[in-house]
Amino acid sequence: MDRLKECAERFKQYLNIDYQITAVRKEKELCFKVFFQKSNFHHLAGLHKLTDLPHISRVRNKGGVFHDVLKSGLSYAEISKSCYIGEVDKRIKYFDKIESLFEKEIILKFDSRKAYSTIQATMLLYDKIDNTYLHLFLNVFEENSPDNIKLIPCSFFSSDNRKYIDGQEVYKIKKLEKIIRSH
Repeated sequence: MDRLKECAERFKQYLNIDYQITAVRKEKELCFKVFFQKSNFHHLAGLHKLTDLPHISRVRNKGGVFHDVLKSGLSYAEISKSCYIGEVDKRIKYFDKIESLFEKEIILKFDSRKAYSTIQATMLLYDKIDNTYLHLFLNVFEENSPDNIKLIPCSFFSSDNRKYIDGQEVYKIKKLEKIIRSH
């Protein structure tokens, strides 16, 4: 199967699940929910990095790109023509690990200033596989109260250093519940 389509098929599985997470640091407890939308696929797969393919990188209907990949209208062969394909390959290689990041012990309340980063995110889930750090950044989608926060993934990539981790406020996952959404 096409590598990009494999990622889209995996991502499709995430669309009907809400991840209810309780995390704790010292005596402080955080509860929040993470969910995925079709439009997230474009960025998480790194397609925005293919700036020499503007019909892919700058597309307005990002959810439509997800459907195009599923229907084989956009393939890995097509995006591999980009000179920036290496940026996408790093994400595709670990794309099947995204869900496992919710099951790890450590979660961070992300402060971009401490990482000298421009990434605008509220939380960061990470894991180290071999010598590579996987990062899934989350942003607030909706906040009705401190106990009712909904987050949505805004970025996913790998790195060979701890830049985004060091100096951050670390929380341990106390409870993870997968809630299947009804259609």
